Amino acid sequence: MDLLGWEGVRPLVPRLQRLLEQVRKRSVTVVFSSLAFCSNGADSGQLGKFWEPIGKGEVLVKGTQGVAILPELSPRSGEPVLERNRYRAFYNSELDRMLRDKGIETLIIGGYSTNFCCDSTVTGRAE
Repeated sequence: MDLLGWEGVRPLVPRLQRLLEQVRKRSVTVVFSSLAFCSNGADSGQLGKFWEPIGKGEVLVKGTQGVAILPELSPRSGEPVLERNRYRAFYNSELDRMLRDKGIETLIIGGYSTNFCCDSTVTGRAE
């Protein structure tokens, strides 16, 4: 929840709630991902240099409320939450394998860091 303080994040929550409601009604597979780093920032790579609080282990620390999914958007039973240490959700995660195992070829991506995480996941940039 460390990202909630960012300008423009909170107003996105109702839209993301509606998106979740619609895809769940259609039995679409839902996978969450959360940006999370070691408490000392050692696994943050270039992100830790670009975002100093990440590199110092002050925000988005694994195992803290800072990386929790908002209660209003909570995953339901069976909806996985992938922790990742890069913007791109496919990098160093099980996402690709999960999608291939289910035969999923089309994605709907939503989030509140669209200019970083969502964009990087779609385009394959920003490993």
